[in-house]
Amino acid sequence: MKPRSINNPTGQAHSDKQVIEAMLATDHAGQKALQWFLEQVKGYARGYLQKKYPHLNALEWETVFSNTDVTLVRRFRKGLCLESGTRLSSYYVAVADFAALDLIRSKDGSEKIEIEDSFSGVEPRIITEMEMADRSRAIREWLVSVIGNQEQVTVLLLFTKGYSHKEIIEHTHYDSEGACRNALLKGKQKIAKYLLKHPEQAKHIRSLLTEQ
Repeated sequence: MKPRSINNPTGQAHSDKQVIEAMLATDHAGQKALQWFLEQVKGYARGYLQKKYPHLNALEWETVFSNTDVTLVRRFRKGLCLESGTRLSSYYVAVADFAALDLIRSKDGSEKIEIEDSFSGVEPRIITEMEMADRSRAIREWLVSVIGNQEQVTVLLLFTKGYSHKEIIEHTHYDSEGACRNALLKGKQKIAKYLLKHPEQAKHIRSLLTEQ
């Protein structure tokens, strides 16, 4: 899977390569790319990590991200290379996760966690979890854009996970197995119709589904 950039509401974005080049630069070249990345990725990281560490306050999160920024730049300047397919934003979250743990442990008086400047320990698992969540979100967003009905999308996703029609009723607003079957059929028909008109999208969505 090719690395992707964080989505920016303004439509402007910088690739991971541009951001890494900015971190390696000894002058101000490309600093806009780095600044953009750090602004975008902190919201991305906070949304994921606050669920794990709900008791950290705003000032403590600023400390976590400040330490993460410094660690990230230091690691790349020491020669870190991301594994193929790993996005920079996912790696940032992995580093921030350890930074949050360090802060919590320092508050408790525990010994600081020592982390190698490379992939080790739990980092690959965290990155895998983040990328799986990203793919799931991308698939749902694509399905909603094509089907145009959140409930039909939910039925389709639950069905692909092996849920029976009876079980699907418990997770949706449908009140009968027949209604679930009908929703599933309509969803499949809309997808088939869309892919016939846009065959180039078929390869894209197939890649998302097979990489889960």
